[in-house]
Amino acid sequence: FIKSENSTKKLKIIKALKKLFINKEILYYLLITVTLGTVAVRINNIIIHLTYSFSKGVL
Repeated sequence: FIKSENSTKKLKIIKALKKLFINKEILYYLLITVTLGTVAVRINNIIIHLTYSFSKGVL
């Protein structure tokens, strides 16, 4: 869980984690989910409700 007021700091942490997993050849263990916001847009537009296939009215 990463919590920060600054989206840039969160993005740097996520990129560093992704690089670490790639270098160790275990990227398939990494699942990145985010709530709606600036960071969500910066991660290939994948947001938490898309990752888990939630749609309006399901919850």
